Amino acid sequence: MKDDPAIFPLHPAQLDVYTDQLLDLSSPHYNIGGFIRLKGNLNKDLFREVVASGLQAFDAFRMSFDVGMAEPVFFLSEKNDLLEISELDFSDKGCSEEEAMQWMRTQFNTAFPLHKDEPFYQHYLLKISDDQY
Repeated sequence: MKDDPAIFPLHPAQLDVYTDQLLDLSSPHYNIGGFIRLKGNLNKDLFREVVASGLQAFDAFRMSFDVGMAEPVFFLSEKNDLLEISELDFSDKGCSEEEAMQWMRTQFNTAFPLHKDEPFYQHYLLKISDDQY
C-alpha cells in the first residue's frame, strides 16, 4: 500500500468551513470535542486496539489539509499507522476529575494546524483514579 496521500477537491460544505477557518487560523470555532467515562478495570491494550481500529473504519482519521496549497483540497492518506493515544495521569491531583475537565476544555479551545502531515484530531486516555478514566 502506498504512503502518499490522494488529493481530492473539497465538497462545497467543506470549502465554506475551510475558507472561514482561513480568516483566523488560531480559531477553534470548528473544533468538536467530547469524552466518555470508563469505570472499572480497564484493559488498556484492548482499549487502544479498539480506538486504533477507527483508522480503517473512518476516512476522517486519514484526512488532512494544507493551507499552503494554491487550491483548497484535502489529502487522504493511505497509511495504516495506528492512531496515537496519549495517556495523562490526573489521579495524583487533589481534584483529579476537575483538573482533567479543565485540561479538556483547554484542548477543545486550541486550534489544530492545517498541515498535510498533521492530523486534525487527538485521542487521550485520562486517568482519574485506578478505576476511572
